[in-house]
Amino acid sequence: MKKLYWVGNSKEQIRAFPDEVQDEAGTTLRKIQYGQTPDNTCPLTGLGEGLNGVIEIKVDYDKETFRVIYVAKLSKGIYVLHAFHKKSKSGIGIPPKEKDLIVKRYKSARSHDAA
Repeated sequence: MKKLYWVGNSKEQIRAFPDEVQDEAGTTLRKIQYGQTPDNTCPLTGLGEGLNGVIEIKVDYDKETFRVIYVAKLSKGIYVLHAFHKKSKSGIGIPPKEKDLIVKRYKSARSHDAA
């Protein structure tokens, strides 16, 4: 089982989600720790050059969408980079503010992994 690392306040962000969303996100992360690829995950693209292996967990609940962003390809374990409630009613992309935070935390995870 791979170790789970929480970057920034990602753990607190998940704890702010509704209980059902927390349960599904937690179950999905556990499956990932055991090397599985759950159906509610997909690669996150468009973050910039050199940012490969970033994956998002999508949880739909009560007509809302919640996302948990992680990277599992680093050697020390799985790094949970960010979690947020997608509030936009139009478009399926991630807002620029969220992308910027994901990129910053990805770089932090890579530094931690290299140490």
